[in-house]
Amino acid sequence: MAPPKDSGIQKLQVFIEEKFKILDSDLLTIKTKLDSILLENDALNKENTSLRGVVDSQELEIDQLNQYIRRSSILFHGINEPPSGEKAKNNDAERIAGLLLKMGVNRNLIDILHRLGKSSPSRKTPRPIVVRFLGHAPRQIILSKQKSLPEGVSVTDHLTKRRMLLLREAQNLKKTGNLYAAYSFNGTITVKVSSTGIPIAVNSHSDLVKFTGSTGRDKSESNTSTLREQNLQRRSNRSSSMLPRVDPVSQTG
Repeated sequence: MAPPKDSGIQKLQVFIEEKFKILDSDLLTIKTKLDSILLENDALNKENTSLRGVVDSQELEIDQLNQYIRRSSILFHGINEPPSGEKAKNNDAERIAGLLLKMGVNRNLIDILHRLGKSSPSRKTPRPIVVRFLGHAPRQIILSKQKSLPEGVSVTDHLTKRRMLLLREAQNLKKTGNLYAAYSFNGTITVKVSSTGIPIAVNSHSDLVKFTGSTGRDKSESNTSTLREQNLQRRSNRSSSMLPRVDPVSQTG
């Protein structure tokens, strides 16, 4: 007896169904492995975030320690740099001693004095001079009397590299109008959003992110500008109402 005509189709159908079962099994295996990988990835991400937090905390502690070491130091800027050598060091020491004398600080309170960074012929400004004192008081006296320094000479906190970069970032935000003021005070980076705003301590880049948009200073200046324009408009309307009325004259050609 001859097989039915459709037996070939039935065999093909069975074959395809078996293949689909195999594919379903393979897909299920792949999905199971993928889910496992995703779980492991989530666990690694959480562990990485936790470790990043520990590293950030340790970096902050190290930075605070390094800045604490600088509590008796100060930077003098704008003092011309003589040719290198032992005479240059003596020249720097004598110039600093002269400035200290005018501010009532004894030169014997100097612990260490040197130029900051490497000398370079291409440098356009003289390197700052680091002065570390035998105590915290001389530094505070200098900061309180810095207005008496000669023109072109200034003093600043001796900041760590991390805080210096943070200060520059804050000062850039000041240039773009996002901040009213950005400065360092006793080694702490401080910002203000308006002239009457409360000083805000900044410890990291994330602390500055919130100032990259519209700030209190922008809103304050905007409101002030709007009020000024409204007052000018009222004055203009009042002045116009006091002028004699002039009827328009029709012109005929």
